[in-house]
Amino acid sequence: ATLTIMKVNSSVILLAALLYAVVARHADAVTISNPFEGKSGANLPTVLVLGGGVGGLAAAQELSERGFQVKVIEALGQLGGKARSFGATGTGTQGRADLPAEHGFRIFAGEYGSTHDIMKRIPFTKYGRKSVDDNFIEGTEALFASDKGGPTFVIPSSFPKNKEQWKNFLQYFRSISGYLSKAEAMEFVTRMIIIQTSCVDRRYAEFEKVSWWDYMHTNDFSTNYADIVKLISGNILAADPKTDNAHVVGALADDLVLRTLIPGQQGILVMLDGPTQDMWIDPWVHHLKSLGVEFVMNTTLKSFNLASGTKHVEYVTLQDQDGNESQQSADIYIASIPAEKMVEVQLNSPKFAAATPSMKNVNKLETAWMVGVQYYLSEDIPVINGNIGFLRSPWSLAAVSQDQFRPYLNVSDMGDGTVRGVLSVTVSNWTTPGLFACKKPALECSREEVLEEVWQQLSHWSDISYIHTLIHTKISSRTNPIQQKLFSIACIW
Repeated sequence: ATLTIMKVNSSVILLAALLYAVVARHADAVTISNPFEGKSGANLPTVLVLGGGVGGLAAAQELSERGFQVKVIEALGQLGGKARSFGATGTGTQGRADLPAEHGFRIFAGEYGSTHDIMKRIPFTKYGRKSVDDNFIEGTEALFASDKGGPTFVIPSSFPKNKEQWKNFLQYFRSISGYLSKAEAMEFVTRMIIIQTSCVDRRYAEFEKVSWWDYMHTNDFSTNYADIVKLISGNILAADPKTDNAHVVGALADDLVLRTLIPGQQGILVMLDGPTQDMWIDPWVHHLKSLGVEFVMNTTLKSFNLASGTKHVEYVTLQDQDGNESQQSADIYIASIPAEKMVEVQLNSPKFAAATPSMKNVNKLETAWMVGVQYYLSEDIPVINGNIGFLRSPWSLAAVSQDQFRPYLNVSDMGDGTVRGVLSVTVSNWTTPGLFACKKPALECSREEVLEEVWQQLSHWSDISYIHTLIHTKISSRTNPIQQKLFSIACIW
């Protein structure tokens, strides 16, 4: 048997783009030697996909569409990984559904081409649509707020289409010109042009080896310039600008800039128009089952086991939620699990670890948290028709007034019937101390301290603190295992 290893890191959605490299040699459209060409599905190798997040489900789709027999093993009781959404357990009363909760709001950037390609092949028949890729809605602008006394400016999502958008577009450039010096603006544009005009080989050869911070020559300019550099990597991508490479962050920055400057391009603030589970994950799983994919839930990968005297995986050891172990074999194994989980598997698989020296550095990979806080409001406050970024926020906060983008979801029919809106906030920096309720890194704060610190940062960094008077005053302590597992926090005020 052969082994293909997939890694799910903090940028879970981007992993879909890597899957083509895994399955390309088996794809009908690829004009290279294919050892399985002409074989029927019954004669193709069996595939065991270990992990039912976005990476695992994407691998299952690519392979099952080509006739492979695929089985997916998932450790939890729900598929979708950190992309999944769920109900805030216990919040529904008198027959109403639980309030919707997310790992964090999601912007589907333009370079997520493989993700969109997969979505186009997932049927979706509600609301007169054809595929999951029809389930997107576009915000028109993003608000970037500074702390008290600092500048605030609005960035358009796309090239202007009407008079009002032109007005906002020009105001944006006036605001930026007051925030950055001419030299800084020219430097930023120059660095973007270099990325745009560089071939793929150069991006891998050069930009992979330099941090986003150094590539942008951040130390040579003002703190305002550094704000923009950190905003792109931290608030938007949840990446550390001083360690994450210029190839990955630069691709996102380049896409964001071009989509506001080129007429006819889809905007940069593209979101699903409903809970992720309803608009993507559940239809995806239904489609995969129709393709013959099998799912085994609440089962964890424990170890890889080699055939005697070989370097080939003979079977994997699995463990269910009751602690019972079993063995499962296949022709091909794809591991789509977090890096830290793969380290545990290697420790349980000494012969496998010795036979795969290329995997020895998995334990050196650095990962970061990017998870969300959901504030349920008694009055919906659509602050802006897009997302909000908070410049210099120590926890790199970003937020969306969620319900304006979910036309088919009525939260007033959920929970206890008093909720009218959801403010969804992502916390992208969990290792820097807070400033107010918890002057420690978020990872060291209690759930209640995180909730209060995030709220105080929101109030301090923007002029939206007036919404505090519009919401309830008690925090619900109710949570569920999925929320605890992800450290996603649903807060009811």
